[in-house]
Amino acid sequence: MRNGDGAAGRPADRRSPRLDVSALSLSGSALCGALLWGAPAALVFCALVLAHELGHYLAARAGGLTATGPIVIFPLGGVVVAGFDRACRRERAEASVIAAGPLSGALFATLAAAYWQATGSWMALAFAHLSIVLNLIKLIPSGLLDGGRLAVLAGVPQAVGWIAAVPAAIAYPWLLVAIAPAAILGPVSRPPS
Repeated sequence: MRNGDGAAGRPADRRSPRLDVSALSLSGSALCGALLWGAPAALVFCALVLAHELGHYLAARAGGLTATGPIVIFPLGGVVVAGFDRACRRERAEASVIAAGPLSGALFATLAAAYWQATGSWMALAFAHLSIVLNLIKLIPSGLLDGGRLAVLAGVPQAVGWIAAVPAAIAYPWLLVAIAPAAILGPVSRPPS
């Protein structure tokens, strides 16, 4: 095999297996979501998770770390597994990768809000609101959430995370009850044109 040729003279496959898994998980999650929640809600959910996970992935790759492509897992969320080698400052690199997810989600929410301002699209407004809420939930300093992982890196005792998580867990179902219908159906009344 010469010059990147594959077996029997065929060109080598240049696709990344990370991106194949990402595409498969995204399409599978969108399909499962569409069957359970309907296509609009599933697409919004998958887009929100993908925006968040892309932040983690791009930060890891920009830092020279190995990382799986964003994997969307309906209805749980998503994951990017980054490899931190011991030669780099692990805590700083890990904190950068963790913080990039919510920052990316906030960037996409800002873009959606700007699109809403320009067009009046209620779907863009719902996308922006839901993105902000989901990324704030991800910053709760508890468990495997991004906020919990950042708190551990900062040396915050785990009990503090649980104290913050209890009110958030109580509020979370109410947030979904309040926001999900707006994200799916749009506002009850539209502002005058």
